[in-house]
Amino acid sequence: MEVAKADSISVKRAGQVFTAYIRAGVCGSLSVPMMMELETKIHEYKDVGGVNTEVWKIKNFDHWIIVASSFVSTVPSKEEKSDISA
Repeated sequence: MEVAKADSISVKRAGQVFTAYIRAGVCGSLSVPMMMELETKIHEYKDVGGVNTEVWKIKNFDHWIIVASSFVSTVPSKEEKSDISA
């Protein structure tokens, strides 16, 4: 949450906080985009550039991700898919 808070105020400060957490071994980044199942939205905010951004817990992991809201999508469950085809 400290990275998200800094991200809403200053790109430079967000980078400093994120780098400190990387050096401490508690944060990392993905080098390429990848799909993953998300479990719970923890927080949403506008970053310093005005982009709607969300903090999510990653399903089945004790990890969280900060992601632009436009990259989050809902996939219908198996039950919802069967309702669509009926």
